[in-house]
Amino acid sequence: MGQIKQHAADTGDQRFDVDLSGVTSLDSAALGMLLILHDSQQAKGKPVALRNCSKAAKENLYLANLQKHFSID
Repeated sequence: MGQIKQHAADTGDQRFDVDLSGVTSLDSAALGMLLILHDSQQAKGKPVALRNCSKAAKENLYLANLQKHFSID
């Protein structure tokens, strides 16, 4: 997670994209890490977008009601 935060701090992008291609499911630890990333980026005014989500990953994200925090596609 520290590497992700550092990468996010180093980029000048207005949005932070997370490529979830190849991810078939997300457990509670992964969902928690995504929320930590969201909080750290929100403090900088950068939204986090979850990209290339599989159907199963999308189901996990919507079941956890995370569409309120992330752009999901």
